Amino acid sequence: MLNRLFHSVNNREVLRFLYESKLIGTTDADPIVSLEGAELPKLFMPMANLRGANLKRINMVDAELIGVHLQGANLQEAYLGGAYLGGAKLRDAQLQHTRLPMADLNGADLAGTDLRGAEISGTNLAGVDLRTVTGLTQAQLKVALGDHTTQAPNYLERPEAWSMSIEDRRLRLSQTP
Repeated sequence: MLNRLFHSVNNREVLRFLYESKLIGTTDADPIVSLEGAELPKLFMPMANLRGANLKRINMVDAELIGVHLQGANLQEAYLGGAYLGGAKLRDAQLQHTRLPMADLNGADLAGTDLRGAEISGTNLAGVDLRTVTGLTQAQLKVALGDHTTQAPNYLERPEAWSMSIEDRRLRLSQTP
């Protein structure tokens, strides 16, 4: 039912209304309206304020969320493949098992986020400071796209490929079987 509503009207306004009315809840409470499994493809919400929102298992493939405020949000098991989150504020967000293949997090604030089990293959992490994230593994870093400004956690080795341009690295990943 909720997916029909999102597809029949401006999904950005519906999401904003649900958040501002405190109907989608926060990570600390059960939401009155659950967005679990909601489909919001190509959602366009630049600079939106969704701090602490419970967006668990939401599908926002190819969303444009530049500069969005998602501090403390629950995005566990969400699908954000191809999403643009450049400059997004994700400090202390829950990103466990979130799928972010080919997403763009250029310059995003990921301080204190939990990336345990997150899929970040081909994800652009240029300019991202990963030193305080938790749950990140060497295998995840190996398939992510970092650059000379990307800060790896001290307990992990900075991938050699991060010295290549993002475009060259993306091309190399696409050719890997």
